[in-house]
Amino acid sequence: MNQKCIWSNREDERVKEITALATDSFGLNPQEKTFFVLPEYEHDFRRFLDRAVKYSRLFLGLVALSLIILLVGVILSAAMGGHPGPTVIGLSLLFLGVVSILLPFSTPETVRLMGIAKSVLFVRLFGVVTIGLGVFVIVIDNFSK
Repeated sequence: MNQKCIWSNREDERVKEITALATDSFGLNPQEKTFFVLPEYEHDFRRFLDRAVKYSRLFLGLVALSLIILLVGVILSAAMGGHPGPTVIGLSLLFLGVVSILLPFSTPETVRLMGIAKSVLFVRLFGVVTIGLGVFVIVIDNFSK
């Protein structure tokens, strides 16, 4: 039985087994792991993995920060009768969208489902949609005054 390439999610007889430094599901604890990848994608895969190991803590911190900003926006909205909460919420969505585009890391389940290449595109698309939603919330908030 052929293995699936982690990069392209294709089954192929040319898929080879490699070991590389990778983080756990939470982006922490880098250690050597075994992966299956087609030879033509090995360089891209290793480059992505190096970036994931290098920036995973930053990614988690920025996502946490965006959620904290979102929470502050919700609290401000509730405490101050609606303003400036929605603008803060919109800014947190903008921030999360930018983080998603710059650091397109997805869950292991998404990678298993579609491969790394497509999951990166999916996360970046999510980032664009999130930025659009953030802009929409800010514009609606500022025009509803």
